[in-house]
Amino acid sequence: MHIYRQFMKKVVPTSSLQNNSMEIEICGRRVVNISHLFQEIKSIDNHKPLDCGFKNMILIDERKLGLKSFFSFKCCMCNIKKTISSENEDLMAINTSAVIGTLNIGCGFSQLQEIMSAMEITTLNHKTYQNEHDRICKGYKIAALKAMDNAAEDEAELAIKNGEVDADGMPLITVVADGSWCKRSCRTMYNSPSGMAAIVGYRTKKVLFMGVKNTFCSTCARTKNGDKPKNHTCFKNWKTSDGSSGMEASIIISRRIQRK
Repeated sequence: MHIYRQFMKKVVPTSSLQNNSMEIEICGRRVVNISHLFQEIKSIDNHKPLDCGFKNMILIDERKLGLKSFFSFKCCMCNIKKTISSENEDLMAINTSAVIGTLNIGCGFSQLQEIMSAMEITTLNHKTYQNEHDRICKGYKIAALKAMDNAAEDEAELAIKNGEVDADGMPLITVVADGSWCKRSCRTMYNSPSGMAAIVGYRTKKVLFMGVKNTFCSTCARTKNGDKPKNHTCFKNWKTSDGSSGMEASIIISRRIQRK
């Protein structure tokens, strides 16, 4: 059962304010960088021109960007307005950290929403989550490709040191290749919707290449017959008619073609 709590702003009339300003009372909890928040509070304490203190400030607005909040205050004495944030801009953004943690434990938006709701913490909306998710996945892909290229260079250097080169001086690298499916197949039912294969360097034990084949795309599957699917990143790159048993070999051969 999904639990979703509403985090409402309670507006309280404040007779001491001018220009019909209203004080708000926020509910629930927030994730904050505590050291940064204390520094932000100090920055608006004893402000000019009347040297008013933080005790004279009232909260008039909160603007949320996912898990990050901006709090706007107004001074009851001099009417000056100040805004402080819950996060330090020099550190990794809290929204990015939340999505990375969610991905690393194999969960998604719904699970993050459930956890935050149980703790009464305002969370990311789906659009913000998806934008962070796409940006992080692109970064993961770039980092993975760079790591595999570095691993291949290490294997090549070791092969050259051991004199394992062909007539043209090309290093001959010894590798181990294997693959798997997401569905168990015991001599029957070779119809897994997804399969992967990886090439690992024999000496360094590092991944030199990996690939994934999918016969299914959820966005395409939800599209009605005859309709054109909306613009999306389609992960379907294998025909169901070709059978899942050929996925592994196809991935390994595709690496060989790329190297050529």
